[in-house]
This record gives sequence, C-alpha cells and structure tokens, in this order.
Amino acid sequence: MKKKNIILPLLGIAVLSSCAKGYGQEITSDKARVAELGKGISEKMNEKTGFEAHIVGYMGASYKDKEVANRDTKYSWDVYYRGDDKGNISLGGGMTIKSGEEKMDYAFNLFQVNDPEYGEVDYTELFYPGDPDHKQIDVHYENESNEAGYMNEGLGIMAFPIAFFDAACFPYYLGDEVDTEYGTVTVPPRKLYSNGDGNLTIEMPNTKERESNSSSYTRITYDNYVLKDAVFESTEENTSYTQTEKFELKYKVLPNYKIALPDGWKDHIGERTTSSMVS
Repeated sequence: MKKKNIILPLLGIAVLSSCAKGYGQEITSDKARVAELGKGISEKMNEKTGFEAHIVGYMGASYKDKEVANRDTKYSWDVYYRGDDKGNISLGGGMTIKSGEEKMDYAFNLFQVNDPEYGEVDYTELFYPGDPDHKQIDVHYENESNEAGYMNEGLGIMAFPIAFFDAACFPYYLGDEVDTEYGTVTVPPRKLYSNGDGNLTIEMPNTKERESNSSSYTRITYDNYVLKDAVFESTEENTSYTQTEKFELKYKVLPNYKIALPDGWKDHIGERTTSSMVS
C-alpha cells in the first residue's frame, strides 16, 4: 500500500506525543515482539488496496522583530489523500496561506493516474479565492517536455501533507537506526506499546533545547496491522523567528475505491496559464 509522492521527495518527519494511557503494555525492550509487529505492519500496509487519509495541518514562521512582521508566513491544510489498488492517487481539499496581513484561501484537486495512452498523468485543478466561477487546470503526462516548471513550487506547497503521510505510513524507526538516502540515521528515543495482535503505538519525544532550542514529538498508532492515526508537533526557535508545525491524520482502508481523471481532461493538455470555466 505504499503510495507515490506526487510532488515532494520523502521528508524526514516526527509526530506529536500524548500519554501512553490506553495504549496497552509497553514493549520497547521486547525486540522479538517489536520485530513481529513491524513485519506484520509492513506486509499489511504494502497490500494493494484503496485507502483514505484525512490530514489537517499547520506550518508557520513568526519573526520576533515587529518591523518585519509582514514576513510572517503561515500555511494550513484540510485535505483528503486517497489511493486505489492500481496505484492511482488523488489529493483534494483546502489550503490557506497567510503572509503578514494578507490571507488567501484555496481549494484544489490533484490527480496522478496511469492512462493506457499517455502513461502517468498529473492533473491539477486550482480554484481561486474570490472567484468561484473559474478554476485553473494544468495537465502533464509521462514523456512530455517539462514546460511548466513554474507550477512545481505551488503544487509542492499544496501537497506538503503527503510527506507527513509517507512518514507515518510505515514504522521505519522500530530499530535503533534507519537507512536513508543521506546515510544511516540514529533513531531518537521512543517508547512502543501494544494492546494485542496487530496493535502498536509509537511515541517519540525528541527535545534538544540546549543545542538548538527545538523540540518535536511523535505518536503513531496502528491497529490490525494498519495505520489508524497519527499526530505531529514541532517547534524550532532562534534569535530571529519561531517555526512551528502541527499535523493530525486519520486513516482507513477503502477496498473497492477507484480513482479516475475528470471528464474532458485531455482538452487541457498543452494549456499552461489559461483559466477554464467551471461546468
């Protein structure tokens, strides 16, 4: 069930802690039990089936110098990330960007679907705030020339919550170290709890106030070997600004869910800056 990241590279991430009450017996030191649960979760999460992840998130930076307060930038999301058994994915919902006194609300739909004729197709609908009768549509497909690189940054911001999903989806950090594209990384201290077969909760407090004045917390829960929910919170502070991130995720399996491109998607191939009337 591992899904492709449609815009972003996989990001390292840690998630919000809460007390262990109700999580079951602590099994941190039971290596055999941890390995058994990790294996079962990896196998179950890699099964080809539909899924839905509802993600609510926030990311923002606040400058301490009031004279540059207009540089404060805050992002918030409320999105649904879905996939089917063919590897097709979609992301849709709302995003708000607040920069200084300016606030912009967006609604969007992103699709990545495998088409027999065009290969992998990326389809984006962006609804502009204050103009509900229009939307911008952008379509890219496999093997075409990349003529619309200017859109990548904006799409990356919209799809940022997928990085949180990717990190929460699989318990990579059940061992003491994890191999990444940047080398081997030591996993921060964590505690593991289980209520029984197929159930696992991971908590990862990681506070380094003396070194970097930053802190982060992790809590991810799997049930019946499948991701159930996760929450994330981190704060980084320096002499200039404070940056915070918060994410919450709820996950469920959708066995018969299918994803298809919207009708008329081929009509928008080659369009790059035009807006199309909402039907």
